[in-house]
Amino acid sequence: MVLLDNDVYREAKNIALGIAHRSPLANDFAAWAASEYAIRILNIQLQKLDPPSRFSYRLLVIITNTEDYQKTLLSPWERNDQLLAEMARQFLAVAAKHGSAEKILLTDLLVTCYDFSREAMTEANWKATEEFRAEIRRPYPIIWDVIALFESSVVFYFSDEDIFRYLESGVSQTVTDEYYSILKKHDDLSLFTKDNLRLSFDSKENVDKNYAGSLFYYSRG
Repeated sequence: MVLLDNDVYREAKNIALGIAHRSPLANDFAAWAASEYAIRILNIQLQKLDPPSRFSYRLLVIITNTEDYQKTLLSPWERNDQLLAEMARQFLAVAAKHGSAEKILLTDLLVTCYDFSREAMTEANWKATEEFRAEIRRPYPIIWDVIALFESSVVFYFSDEDIFRYLESGVSQTVTDEYYSILKKHDDLSLFTKDNLRLSFDSKENVDKNYAGSLFYYSRG
């Protein structure tokens, strides 16, 4: 997936779907986070790191939703290091309670948090956009292309004028409704609603003018 590797993400998703269960250690750690910080943790995973990292281990803390994930930040660009240090201490205490054989020092452990909901929404959106792109061009030759940008997507008409023309005519709303219908087929965890749907419209003209005709440059912009 985006930030989590595929195996870690798949395990977390299976837990969210009720197909798999957390370990007793993860259950105790999640209960502590919920009680002390009102943070809902879906799963945790300890990974051994290879040199030259200054940490020997990394604890992946997979948080259920964006609201709870943001509690681990002081700002969009700054981690709450005090909270992460407390997570590290608690994990080591819980691991000792469960008889973990690893002798891990606090200074050896890096805690990294992830927003599971964004990963899951991105997966659903990527799948939906691929299907949508294949289906939409036949009934709508007015559409040049469609791309996915994580949990959002962009539909491109040919000209800037088209954006306003098809918005006013209702075509864009119809396209949005069809996209949403496809998206919900891939939204296994019901994370998307019409209120948080992020489908926007742009034009090939804009891509040609400002991104050298490249959707790759556009997606990085």
